[in-house]
Amino acid sequence: MKKIKFYFIMLLLILDISGCSQSSNNLETNNLQVNTISLKEYSDILQGKAEDWDSEAYLDNVDMYVYSNTNNGNDRYLDAFYFSKNKSKESLWIKINRDGTITSTTINQQERISHNEQIVIDENLIDSIDAFGKLSDDRILRSIMNDRRARLSLTYKTINNQRRLVWILTKDFDSNLYYESFYLDAYSEEILLLD
Repeated sequence: MKKIKFYFIMLLLILDISGCSQSSNNLETNNLQVNTISLKEYSDILQGKAEDWDSEAYLDNVDMYVYSNTNNGNDRYLDAFYFSKNKSKESLWIKINRDGTITSTTINQQERISHNEQIVIDENLIDSIDAFGKLSDDRILRSIMNDRRARLSLTYKTINNQRRLVWILTKDFDSNLYYESFYLDAYSEEILLLD
């Protein structure tokens, strides 16, 4: 029965994705919606703002927030963090808010920045909406519906001794008591299990 519920929710998610704009994904259940946005749709805007800060800016990591429409907490949909090899103690934080406003803040670091692999948003990268659909199950969706949120992060991580660009879905991340993370290879769509 649990598998049937999962497949039904996934079918609703697929139908919803095909019927909505690229900029957001709304999954409706019991008159509630779970919302996230497309990273690919915003990538040119983000890169343009980053290059205004520094022409050599590169994307280091992204955190996206997935909400139910009843969650009145954090107003952000997306945090993108940019570094530049030209700036050893400075980074850029770009926020996309739920009301559509985009702001950027320069952050002065105490320590030298250790530069990581650059994230390139291209046609081979799985978009955020698709990653959320592949990683979410009915338990996660219920959790979000109950006025919690989930965070979907794109970052490089060493998993099972291999460096990979991964989407990480973390549910209940505000809780000091408990959280759970799920990993998806950002190119192969492989769901990754940690050793």
